[in-house]
Amino acid sequence: MPDAGQSPGSPAGHGPAAEPAPGEPTPGKQAPGQPVSERRPSDDSGPGDPAADQVSAARLYDFFLGGHRNFAVDRELGRRLIDAEPGILQAARSSRAFLRRAVRFLATAGIGQFLDLGSGMPAADSVHEIARQIRPGARVGYVDSDPSAVAHGRQALAGDPGATAVRHDLRDPDGVFADPEVGDLLDLDKPVGLLLVTVLHQIPDDDDPAEVVRGYASRVAPGSYLVLAHPTFESCPAAGAIAELCEGGSAARIQARSRAAIAGFLDGLELAEPGIVHLPLWRPDGPVPERPERAWSYGGVGRKPGAAPDARPGARHERRGPAS
Repeated sequence: MPDAGQSPGSPAGHGPAAEPAPGEPTPGKQAPGQPVSERRPSDDSGPGDPAADQVSAARLYDFFLGGHRNFAVDRELGRRLIDAEPGILQAARSSRAFLRRAVRFLATAGIGQFLDLGSGMPAADSVHEIARQIRPGARVGYVDSDPSAVAHGRQALAGDPGATAVRHDLRDPDGVFADPEVGDLLDLDKPVGLLLVTVLHQIPDDDDPAEVVRGYASRVAPGSYLVLAHPTFESCPAAGAIAELCEGGSAARIQARSRAAIAGFLDGLELAEPGIVHLPLWRPDGPVPERPERAWSYGGVGRKPGAAPDARPGARHERRGPAS
C-alpha cells in the first residue's frame, strides 16, 4: 500500500520469504547485470532506508505479501491490521493477482509499454516479467516516491535496458513524464498501459485524485489503457479499526472509497468487460472465492477512446526499441 505524502507508489507483490530479524531487512535477490552505479542516478539511489523507524506503505504491502524487504515497525502495524481484519492478507493477494491478469490482458491487446505508478518494492512476477511472457520486448517504467522502494527497484533492474525505477510523487504527472529516464523508455506517441493498482487510496480528496488520474490519461495516446484497483470499506465490519490504525501510521493511511467514486476515476474511458467489480471477479483465471467482496477492493480497466496511432490510415509503423 503506497503513500501519497512520502510515497505515492509501491511494485506490488512478492514471493514468500523467511522473516528477517527484528528491525533488519534481508537484502533482496539482485538480478544479474550491471551494478546500480552504472545506471543514470535517481534520487536516493542507494539501497539504504532513511526511515527505518517509520512505517512505509511499500514495506507494509511487502509484509502482507510475504516479502522480506520490511522492518519491525512495518510488521508491528501489519500484525495489528491483520488482528483487526484477517482478510487483509487475502485482499493484498487479490490485488496482486488482479495486477497480473490485467497486465496479461493489456499485453494480449497489443500494449508493449507500461508505466507502473505506485510500484512499491520489487517482486516476483513483476510487471516487466509478466508482460514479456506475451510481448518479449515490453518496456516498463516503475514510479514510486518511497526512496527505499526505488533503490531496491533500480538494483533489481540493473542491466535491463527495457525497464527502470524512478522516484516521483504520484500527484505530479508533469514531473513523472518530464523524467529523462521515463522519456527515454516510453514512446508516448504509441499506446501505454498506465497502472494505478492499490495506490490512489493514499491520495486524499483534498489533493483531487481524479485530476491526478486525468493528468496521466491526458498525456498518453489513444488506445492506451488505465488499470485501476482501489480499496473500499463497503460492507467491511473492521473499517473503523483499520482506518484508525492506519491514521496512526500516517505513511499507510487509507482513504477508502465507494464503488461509484472509484468508477469515477475511469470516466471518459471505454471499460473492458466486466466493468468495475470486486477484484476476484475481474476476468478470473481460476476459482473465484465464495465471498469476492472480501477482497475489499474494486477494480477495472479502461481504454482511452480513439484509434491507436498505428491503426490509423496512413500511420507510420515505426519502432522505438523492441516494443511496438
